[in-house]
Amino acid sequence: MGTLLKTNMWKGQHLKCDGAFGFDTETTMIEPGMIPELIVLTFSDNKRSYIVSPDMVGAWVEMIYLSGCNIVAHNVAFDYHVVFAALKYVEEIRMWKAMVEQNKVWDTMILDFLVRLANGEEDGPLRPKSLSDLSEHYLSVKLDKSLQTEWTKFLGQPMEDIPDEYLAYALKDSAVTRELFNELHPVAVHISNHNNCLIDMHGPLTHHTQVKGSIALTDCSRVGIKVDTEAQQNIGVEIKLQINDIVNWLDSNYPALFKRDVRKKFAGKLMYNYTTGVPAIDSKALRVYLLNIATELKLRDKSIPKTDKSGEITTSADYWSEHKHVFIQHWQDMTTKAKLLNFVEQIKTERVNPRYQALVRTGRTSCSKPNLQQMPKAQWFRKLFVPSKGTKFIIADYNAVELRCLGAICKSRFGFSQLARTFYEGIDPHAYTASSLSNIPFAEFMSLKKSDPEKFKKFRQSAKAVNFGVPGGLGAKSLMEYASASYGVSMTLDEAKEWKNKLVTEVYPELSRYLFQDVLGALCFNLQCGADEVCDAFNLRSAGVYAFSPIQDVVSGNMRSRKGTGYTGAFRRHVWNALSKINKDSSLEMPLRSQRGSPSLRRRIFGNTVVTLTGRVRGAAEYTESCNTQFQGLASDGAKLALYAVSQLYPVVAFVHDELVVEVPDDAPETHGKVIESLMNTSMDKVLNGFVRSEVEWVVSDTWSKT
Repeated sequence: MGTLLKTNMWKGQHLKCDGAFGFDTETTMIEPGMIPELIVLTFSDNKRSYIVSPDMVGAWVEMIYLSGCNIVAHNVAFDYHVVFAALKYVEEIRMWKAMVEQNKVWDTMILDFLVRLANGEEDGPLRPKSLSDLSEHYLSVKLDKSLQTEWTKFLGQPMEDIPDEYLAYALKDSAVTRELFNELHPVAVHISNHNNCLIDMHGPLTHHTQVKGSIALTDCSRVGIKVDTEAQQNIGVEIKLQINDIVNWLDSNYPALFKRDVRKKFAGKLMYNYTTGVPAIDSKALRVYLLNIATELKLRDKSIPKTDKSGEITTSADYWSEHKHVFIQHWQDMTTKAKLLNFVEQIKTERVNPRYQALVRTGRTSCSKPNLQQMPKAQWFRKLFVPSKGTKFIIADYNAVELRCLGAICKSRFGFSQLARTFYEGIDPHAYTASSLSNIPFAEFMSLKKSDPEKFKKFRQSAKAVNFGVPGGLGAKSLMEYASASYGVSMTLDEAKEWKNKLVTEVYPELSRYLFQDVLGALCFNLQCGADEVCDAFNLRSAGVYAFSPIQDVVSGNMRSRKGTGYTGAFRRHVWNALSKINKDSSLEMPLRSQRGSPSLRRRIFGNTVVTLTGRVRGAAEYTESCNTQFQGLASDGAKLALYAVSQLYPVVAFVHDELVVEVPDDAPETHGKVIESLMNTSMDKVLNGFVRSEVEWVVSDTWSKT
């Protein structure tokens, strides 16, 4: 027996709680669809660390539970399921689950993510950080992870056979986790208190809700979803044939578009990009074709976005898809189908086990390998996924959940909300909006559902685009583009302006306050200065949104305005000097002195700090981000609570934002559907705080399709 086993072995004794126990598990290798087997568990208080053998894990759970102490791990969802699988008795399992329900389980990975999200100092996708990264950042301690994947050889071996160097490695991880908790927990609580967040139910910065979500998502990934392999092969062949037809058409009508092989043996043949499955495109030829199309469509050259580096016209699908032309249609169709083929070919087994990230900037989740959340909704494609033998799918999602969350936010913040009232009275919010935008009394408009269903459907679809686009902070031009791309709704710029104004002043007047853009307030908050100081420094007579546009351009690093007018060197120096003069935030001193603009710096200086009703904080958010985050993040928190609740009773095989795909026994699926509906409504109502009631819609299906 090694020295560490003699001195650090936990033998079942009761230990006094000093706030929290850090813990970590060492396991066999991770395989898709499997929970790794536990080899050793270590845990630490603020004074010393202990080793727990697999046969003592049940006693350890009982000791922790009865002590009332918190436990903390890094990526706790992994360790939670490892311990769960190692428990033998029902009472041990009950106590282990109860600790999550009682919010006694903490995660340093999630705490760090939430703190960084609140600080808003990072650009690009926000990703979870490893224990070793955080240890070095917060504690200046480097962790040697070379032994991380070498534990399988000790499976089934006596604890005495594990060398001290391995045990020291395991003990170090739990001790570092405990120290990280000491660093991160007070910061998270401070940020929550500073932003007047309620933390009792959801924890500091919604930590407790994210823990439940991560535990459920890890289980969802492990369970996976069954694939009909025959359908997969047929769909793959069909997509390839469709791509081939599109490529032949493009090659015949636009012969310079694709790159061709110049080698003698293959001269003239198309050069395929084997990642995308389509021929490689000659970017110069593509731009020539697009310029010709722009001339044909009478697009002004200044209206076409240019790339930052080369200044050439954009080849972005987001821009060109707005314009109707046969070339653009085929080009975009080829790109879309190539992505679809890549998705299908990623599926290598009879059961897909995607990876979920429990939290991104908006508060939502993400999915990869494969990304089920971006899967086409077409029935011909979704028949790929089928329930296990002896089960049916319950496909359940929320009705207009983001609008319900928006209504709850407005009711909470302003004391009134016509949108919330609409839901309370059981009125379809899209029909309500449509009747107002079309100047038809509501009762008369609803009668169109029978007398003129096509007209009813058309007006309601237009209203749907407005209802979902405007609350996200879209301007009239962006609303027009969004309506066309997302809902197939055509509207003129004047109509977009009129409908947006009517929505926020007449239909749901609370939205005018919700969408108010307080640029001055954000600037004062970020620079820790007063409004008078800002106005004096820049000689502003008004503090409207447009008054700050030139200042924001300079801080972003733009040399010209959106209209193409150049900013003089004197003006740019004045902006930097004025900002430096009024700034009282020490962390911004050097960036302002350097006078080097960037989008990141603009976010820090002009970005908003937004808080969800559940208490999550997002710092340095752009205007549209701050509008979207509040209701998207709130809906996501409710959906995560629902996912956790449902996963305690049924295997959830897929999760897409507010949709759950659940396997239930096929003998009485409707009974189980009602249970799932109740669990989902109860969970979402916890974040709506009684201002609005949630509503769940569900179907029983033999494939992942509602039709």
